[in-house]
Amino acid sequence: MKANHFFKNSMKAAAIVCCGLMLSVGFTACSDSDLSSNEKPDGGHQEEEVITYDDLAYFQSSIIEVDENGNIKAQYVGEALFDDDPQHLYIGVDNYEEAETLFRRWIAPDVTLGATAPLTAQLTDTLGNAQGSVTFAKSTESGAVAEVTASADTQLKHFNKVSFLLNSAWPHNAASPVHHAKDIILARVPIDRVWLLDFLDEKDHILKWMCIQEERNGQKPIFIAVSSSSYYTKGAVRPHSSDEFRDIVGSPCVPGLARAKGISDILKTRWEAFCATYDAQGGGKLSGDKFWIDSRHGIFNAYDDYMYLSSGAVYGYGGYPWEDEVRLPILFKIDWMSDAEVSQMLTPTNGSANHGIGEHYYNLFDNSTSSKWYSWRDNKEQPFFVEFCSNYPVTPTGYKFFTANDSQKYWGRNPTKWKLYGKYDETEEWTLIDERDTDKNPADALPADNEAEKAFTIAKPDLFQYFRLEISDSKGGDIQLSKFLFTY
Repeated sequence: MKANHFFKNSMKAAAIVCCGLMLSVGFTACSDSDLSSNEKPDGGHQEEEVITYDDLAYFQSSIIEVDENGNIKAQYVGEALFDDDPQHLYIGVDNYEEAETLFRRWIAPDVTLGATAPLTAQLTDTLGNAQGSVTFAKSTESGAVAEVTASADTQLKHFNKVSFLLNSAWPHNAASPVHHAKDIILARVPIDRVWLLDFLDEKDHILKWMCIQEERNGQKPIFIAVSSSSYYTKGAVRPHSSDEFRDIVGSPCVPGLARAKGISDILKTRWEAFCATYDAQGGGKLSGDKFWIDSRHGIFNAYDDYMYLSSGAVYGYGGYPWEDEVRLPILFKIDWMSDAEVSQMLTPTNGSANHGIGEHYYNLFDNSTSSKWYSWRDNKEQPFFVEFCSNYPVTPTGYKFFTANDSQKYWGRNPTKWKLYGKYDETEEWTLIDERDTDKNPADALPADNEAEKAFTIAKPDLFQYFRLEISDSKGGDIQLSKFLFTY
């Protein structure tokens, strides 16, 4: 079922499919007698929303998010501790109460749960059809305090049971976290569809992210960032169907409702201290705690909602005319990368202006060979270039180029002459790290194969944080690469 029009001031119900998560939304007008229950924190009033979720998709994507083919897109929590039972996930907790809090967060808001365990959630789709059930109960497993099991008719993917294990009983405790709470890293919005950056002001393409939860047993570190621009900028034309934007949220960088509530759980007891730290560490000045979130799990249309992080309260703009909607900063979240992945992340900061549609130099650092950087130049005397930085000074011993996904057809776009520069501080002059010319040394030539890698060694490794890659030539004039990595 797909929405093919905007839901503005009408009181009709709409059903929407987006990124595998279906929901229905209806609106009822507020009377004077119920204004107190629908009053917005900023003094205005809000129409009551009646929302029906696809409960199975909500639960599934709170733990492991899958694409339309059922493949894993992101895993947020849980670790399989035993090779012979990969679908049994474990999560480390300090106590039973923490386990119950996590479980309640995974359940869609339209599902009624009891006050005490065992807690059984009867899952239905947006039309009320049964989808099975999941139950949270105390555990008799050694070291565990609780477990979540699913009924036989619950079609979960990549896991079928979750056990909450006391951190003190975790069999192989994680090493000391690389990133600690309050640490700041620099990174662009890490999405798998680069063109979403066009919906942010350019100054918000690179954000400062603050760690609010360290990597723990079965839980990855959580970094959040706040943009100052709205998601709808630069005079872009808003689509007239949710179908046109269905593929935008191929990424969890804009939190869904469950993950936004998780952020609120962490921050609401120490909101003022968080704001002060965020500001002092260069994250940016937070003027308030009201931020736009993707509470409908990926619908960029009239159902956009906002959240007060210090209280966890969610309010919707759904049903209001587009011209009356209020612009809010966007809340972003990284919680699918490990500490090791975050520490090795490279962030592009500048690059050649000419590039194909969806083929920006950002793609060099998205850890995928299915996307690419393709560029041409107007002045052949000027090299192609991309500048990037690491989160901390690093000493790479080598680097790798990966050819594009169509290099067999366009082999002439492989770089043939390039230089790699580095510097420790932004104010320093560039230092030449490595230089290659495949005409002089054919052994350095990149393969004429799709998504193939070629490794290069740095003769004299040194400590740098800022880097510049200049490509001055190729056989065909244009250049393309799919991925760049350092080796250490």
